[in-house]
Amino acid sequence: MKSPSNRFYRTVWRWHFYAGLFVVPFMLILGTTGIIYLFKPQLDTAMYHDLMFVQPSNALLPYTEQVQVAQSAYPNATVTQFLPNERAERSAEIILTTPDSRSLEVFVDPHRGKLLGVRDEERNLQAIAEKFTEPYLSATGATTL
Repeated sequence: MKSPSNRFYRTVWRWHFYAGLFVVPFMLILGTTGIIYLFKPQLDTAMYHDLMFVQPSNALLPYTEQVQVAQSAYPNATVTQFLPNERAERSAEIILTTPDSRSLEVFVDPHRGKLLGVRDEERNLQAIAEKFTEPYLSATGATTL
């Protein structure tokens, strides 16, 4: 016959083990998505380097011309935001909303007026992480960012 303290230890250990099995996946998901949000600038720079960085020159195009480059590529979209280049080697970013309510980020070379590319804001890494965590956050009553 086993002693009561040994039985208690085994019972506590078993509950601890089962609690860990249920909590660890949740913590891994939250940790991974948290890292994605925390390191967003570094991840964006690594993933979209060809869209975010340009060869600088002495002259910058006026902001209206930069916006016109984006509008000519997406004539039915509405410009909702313009983010001018922060530094000479950075591209300008124009946020557009399409008629089907998609949000697109258009990258324009502010020196040459060249369309560098487009990123769908609903399909970037942060949006995917947010969609992945929505079921977990809604189950706990938390809100998304």
